[in-house]
Amino acid sequence: MPPILLFGIHFILIFFFCFWIWKKQDVELRPYFWPALLLKLGAGILLGLIYKYYYSIGDTFGFFDDACKLSALFWSEPGAYFTFLVTGDESDLVSLLLINTQSRSLFFVKIVSMVGIIAGDNYWVASLYFSLISFLAAFLLFQKVSFMFPGSRLAASIGFLFFPSVVFWSSGIIKESLALAGLLILAHVYVTLITNSKPFWWEWMLAFISVFIVWNLKYYWAAVFIPVACTTLLVHVITQRTKLKWSNKILIWIASFLVFCFGVTLVHPNFYLENFLQVLVDNYNEFIRISPQGIVVHYQLEPSWWSVILNSPFALLTGIFRPFVWEASTFLQLAVAIENLIILILFISTFIRLFSQAKSQHRLLIFSVAAYVVILCLFLSLSTPNLGTLARYKVGFQPFLIFIVFADNFIVDWLKVKLNFKGKL
Repeated sequence: MPPILLFGIHFILIFFFCFWIWKKQDVELRPYFWPALLLKLGAGILLGLIYKYYYSIGDTFGFFDDACKLSALFWSEPGAYFTFLVTGDESDLVSLLLINTQSRSLFFVKIVSMVGIIAGDNYWVASLYFSLISFLAAFLLFQKVSFMFPGSRLAASIGFLFFPSVVFWSSGIIKESLALAGLLILAHVYVTLITNSKPFWWEWMLAFISVFIVWNLKYYWAAVFIPVACTTLLVHVITQRTKLKWSNKILIWIASFLVFCFGVTLVHPNFYLENFLQVLVDNYNEFIRISPQGIVVHYQLEPSWWSVILNSPFALLTGIFRPFVWEASTFLQLAVAIENLIILILFISTFIRLFSQAKSQHRLLIFSVAAYVVILCLFLSLSTPNLGTLARYKVGFQPFLIFIVFADNFIVDWLKVKLNFKGKL
């Protein structure tokens, strides 16, 4: 079948499937659906084109090439294919001539191969499906936040559906597209629970699948999100039964969080207490070694908690606001820098309203989101000093950061008045 015809058939199938989902949406949310979907699908195609013609090399095509080798095994030996999905030992890797043998990459290749079988081993068709999965997860969280917090609908739409970097780096055939989809589904269930609602059975099922996917693709995202979410839910339950001062809530939160974090140190070798700091420094040194070009940040980083504390302010500044506009030397860097400038301006204006947020009935939720953003940003920044790579990796916390700085922001409110926007956001 000609590739363009194959692409057209799958695009039509996706359209009718999405039309069925769109019909089920609340009337007020429908206007967001199609623009966000088309933006996400287009971003996945654009990502492939940029990697093909701008970067020339990229793991997206390496993943797909390996996936095609697995799909070929499916058509020739279905039993061997399904056995490999479950086991996949080193002898199999050698015989299949797979390039991506690292465990997380291999896990992703297996998933890509399953999509590739459906997509007829067409990269661009498979890209549509990965972008679709990412979009559906983002829209699910947007729908939940819009329902629970109607006044934050604009912030949710920008953070989860329309912010350019988030859309681009969570589309197409890259690990972040699937990992972020899983993370947003977990966030959906978390918001459901903390607003005293009960998730449906299918939401629990998606949550368990999401934990499995996020842990196997981006275990450090899960290692921050799950303790933060569990801690906040525990404190939420405790404070519903007993009246506590806000300061006492924070103390309970910190103590509980440390206990959950200790549990995390037992489930992955990189998190073992005797390994964690050295792994952090080793990752930093490796990125410095392989990053002769681009914008690289140099820390005086040593495997000690004191060193992490000393470098934390600069690392947070770097992870959230850099590259600055004057640091950009390419079009892509400039685009990211302009986004960062917008975030900086909105961050400052949000910080001004910090005391009013402290009195919000949802301050525990706001605190937990901020804690997740700060913790993940800190360790990603320290371990990934190449700002080009960091721009991709920080998609794990950026949607939530965008949501925080856009929500209840007086600059955003002022712009809505100036633009005479009458729509319900």
